[in-house]
Amino acid sequence: MIKFVEYLSIFVAVVLFQVLLFNNIYIGNIMIINISALFIIMLPFKTPGWFVIILSALLGVVMDMFSGLPAINTIANTAVGFMRCTLIPLTLGRGEETLRGVISSNRLSVIRYLTFIVILIFTQNSIIFLLEALSLDNITHLLMRITASSIVSIFFVYLLQLPLYKKER
Repeated sequence: MIKFVEYLSIFVAVVLFQVLLFNNIYIGNIMIINISALFIIMLPFKTPGWFVIILSALLGVVMDMFSGLPAINTIANTAVGFMRCTLIPLTLGRGEETLRGVISSNRLSVIRYLTFIVILIFTQNSIIFLLEALSLDNITHLLMRITASSIVSIFFVYLLQLPLYKKER
């Protein structure tokens, strides 16, 4: 029950940060700050894949309700949830440290953790901007938006996860 309350509070915090703060920060027409992948990333290793995908879709639906972008966040977050299940054994391995606990920079090496979140956030932002544009007419602008948004989003996801988990000794 305690874990349920902990993850529910992380879910609510991510939604509130995204909706009330980051959706209101405009940096030209170049980038958005999207931290919704933080909740998906921080789920425990042993969370069943089907449950991760359902939670990802639910997060996307809630984000879409507040952002006014019908189904874009749902599609992007569901893809991130699916990719998370696939990437864990590929990027993080199946060692003892990955069989228990959660995914955080305190539990894994910074390189392994950053590789994991870079792939997920870059994918999420690519899907969001491709669905938003529905065209490849101005591909340089699209790639610039994806890259800039991904870099800023990775920075904030990394920064926001730091205080949530203490270094285990």
